[in-house]
Amino acid sequence: MESLSKIFGGVERVRIMRMFLFNPGSIYGVSDVAKRTGAPSRLIDKEISSLEKGGLIRKKPFLKSARDGNGMKRKGNGWTLDKNFSYLKPLENLLIQQSLISEQEIIKRLSRVAKLKLLVIAGIFIQDPDSRVDILMAGDHFKKSTLDRVIKSFEAEIGKEVRYAAFETQEFEYRIGMYDKLIRDIFDYPHRKILDKLGLSHE
Repeated sequence: MESLSKIFGGVERVRIMRMFLFNPGSIYGVSDVAKRTGAPSRLIDKEISSLEKGGLIRKKPFLKSARDGNGMKRKGNGWTLDKNFSYLKPLENLLIQQSLISEQEIIKRLSRVAKLKLLVIAGIFIQDPDSRVDILMAGDHFKKSTLDRVIKSFEAEIGKEVRYAAFETQEFEYRIGMYDKLIRDIFDYPHRKILDKLGLSHE
């Protein structure tokens, strides 16, 4: 992220660009961008203006069914990805196909949420859109509020919802023994173990 932020003019711009690239059919207002990326509101107007002038995004009216955070009907225009942008594919390759967050950083952040025994990445982290989850973790004494904050930090940095499954060690081992469908669906398809204290190398 550091090198990309230097090239593109800041962490906030990279996050906003990724948000639009990962959600090509969605329409976002300024408040949506702030909520999803964690970017300061004072910078968003400037970044949106730059991306619109550059041709990456364009204005589009909100859908009639669109509602804001208070349940009120949305009016006016938001912004959406311009799928006719000339350099769309190269930009996707650069901002999406590369490693989004390093494995070491994922372990570091998630180590704060529990005494982790297993950490598996899939889905968005290995460019496999068909995976059921992006992160599978097993451990003891999960801190739900901390876990929520860490996942939100991932989502803000990546620009897309992160799907995860978290189990206490005992429950996870039970599910493994019962050939739980979710667990099998993860291990039977592309995934990468980045922390394994349970000895599941055969999985």
